[in-house]
Amino acid sequence: MASTMYDHNEIFRTYLEKTNEKRLFAERFAEEFLSAGKTARLLDIGCHDGSLTLQYLKAIQPKLPSLVEVTCVDPSAEAVRQFEKREKPRGINFHFFVGTCEEFLEQASSPFDWIVASHSLYWSPVLSDVIETFLNLSGHLAVVLRESIGIFQLQSRFRGLVGNEKERFYTAIDIENSLKKLGAHFKSETARSHVAIPSFHSREFADLVSFFLQSTPEMFSPSSLREVYDYLQPFGERFPHHVRFFWVTGNSEKFSQCK
Repeated sequence: MASTMYDHNEIFRTYLEKTNEKRLFAERFAEEFLSAGKTARLLDIGCHDGSLTLQYLKAIQPKLPSLVEVTCVDPSAEAVRQFEKREKPRGINFHFFVGTCEEFLEQASSPFDWIVASHSLYWSPVLSDVIETFLNLSGHLAVVLRESIGIFQLQSRFRGLVGNEKERFYTAIDIENSLKKLGAHFKSETARSHVAIPSFHSREFADLVSFFLQSTPEMFSPSSLREVYDYLQPFGERFPHHVRFFWVTGNSEKFSQCK
């Protein structure tokens, strides 16, 4: 299989260093997380190298029971290998699956207490099918998708440079519509995050553009990079990137459905 942007961990590290979104999600997840009984089973769709997974596990650690299992799914074998090498919290059993969300769901049967899908559903052919399967597997979902402000704007402007042919250009409204179609109980909130933009001649800038446009730095010409940089310049040092957190319950009346 050809190497993709998702096999280059340095691209993701650059993005994580430049954005505050992941910290915001971990903090909110710790507030929303509920655990009943002596065990907890979590499913993380799109775990990549574990950076976000380990961050939110640390945040919810005080609420975790004594027995915890986390199943981590990602299509990048290289990213999963990096995750497996990382130091992990004691007392948590990790299981890994290399493949797409749909490939995992085809063979999944055991229920989960929570399913986390952060920015991992942009390539699903039918969102409502995936969400319906999630609801059949778990009573609690934490789903994150972008709003129309931020990376979506950039991808729309430079659609011809987006390197992933499976990109569906979804935004949070598509998740909201799917949840309403299924009659799911949920609430959602917009997180107004930002991405710090480095200087044009830095490697970090090329990595960020690669992340934004799902490609690798060598695939962009200097003129393409300059065009993206010029587009970002009016935003100043921080590019606003709004995302929506969805907190979903399949059976509980705790959350009222958004209107």
